Amino acid sequence: MLIESPIALLAACTAGAATINLAMLKLSPTIKARMRHAIAGTGPAVASLGAMIGVQDSVVATGTDLLVLGGSVAFGLAASIGSTKFVTPKRAIAQV
Repeated sequence: MLIESPIALLAACTAGAATINLAMLKLSPTIKARMRHAIAGTGPAVASLGAMIGVQDSVVATGTDLLVLGGSVAFGLAASIGSTKFVTPKRAIAQV
């Protein structure tokens, strides 16, 4: 199994997606909402997968690994969308 602690990965990807989304909203408000959510939602899962694959010579991803990665992308997208609805950074352009 590639992923040793799926709960920690889900939590880290969810928190990372919300943080990336709010940082992108604050620092680059010209990016449209769909693109911002796509980047923020999938970025932490892709980065963590790359970090896990990079240290090994050969990798076997089981169904559980794929399920956890899909869940982390889903939770990341939900956190990205939810963080915009409930928290708006100061001096950011409001998204419609």
